[in-house]
Amino acid sequence: MAGQKETAIGIATALASEHSPNPFPLSFRGQSLQEAADLVQLVVAECGDAGIKLARLELDPELFEVLEQRLIVPVRPDYRLQGSVRIFRFSA
Repeated sequence: MAGQKETAIGIATALASEHSPNPFPLSFRGQSLQEAADLVQLVVAECGDAGIKLARLELDPELFEVLEQRLIVPVRPDYRLQGSVRIFRFSA
């Protein structure tokens, strides 16, 4: 089973593809709030390292509370998201 670092690299790789959806949906059902927060932070870091420009993230409200001050990209809560995140990247 892949660890969080490998999972984050895989998600960043998918985000780099022009064929992936924008926004890119992620679901964290079955993971703790802290595990989800850690993974989101790793994804943002991997995207930064790879030069993938993220426009914003829309987060589950509970996840937003944990990550609001910890990410370098704009974030906002979306009360329709239950255990999910939408990652928006800048269009080329």
